Order: sequence, then structure tokens, then C-alpha cells
Amino acid sequence: MLVFYREDGGAVTKIEATGNVRVLRESRIITAKAATYYADEEKVIFTGDPRAMDGDNVVSGTKITYFMDNDRFHVENSKVILKNKKEP
Repeated sequence: MLVFYREDGGAVTKIEATGNVRVLRESRIITAKAATYYADEEKVIFTGDPRAMDGDNVVSGTKITYFMDNDRFHVENSKVILKNKKEP
């Protein structure tokens, strides 16, 4: 993992992680071979077989961008497996 700081030594600006990356957020688990967190934009980009799981429901693709500020995902070339549909 590489952590980048502002030039003045202040806050973190970016974090790059490689290997078996896992991020837990509430009931979701996101896995990938690499992830980059951009602090100013409050987003994480997952690459290398990224997969987001919530229980038995799985979304995978070639790239997953997670927008943390509004808890939203953008998945490129997605494949979705829904096993537990929630009633409206």
C-alpha cells in the first residue's frame, strides 16, 4: 500500500493498494487485485477482477468505481447475480 500526502505534509490525498484488496462497508464486501482511493473526490476505483458482494448478491466487472459520498457504484462491463431480492 502506498499513501500519498499533500506537499505540506498534511492530509492524505491518495492511497494505492495492490494484492488481495478487501474493503468492508456495512454489509458489503468489495474485493479486487488493486484499488486506488482519491480523497478529494471521495471515490475508490477497483480493478483486477473487482467484485462487490452483499449477502448472496454479487456484482462484478472490469472496473468498479465506488462513490463514497453518496454510497453509489459504477460498474463497467458488469455481471450481476441476484439471489435475494428485497421487496419494495
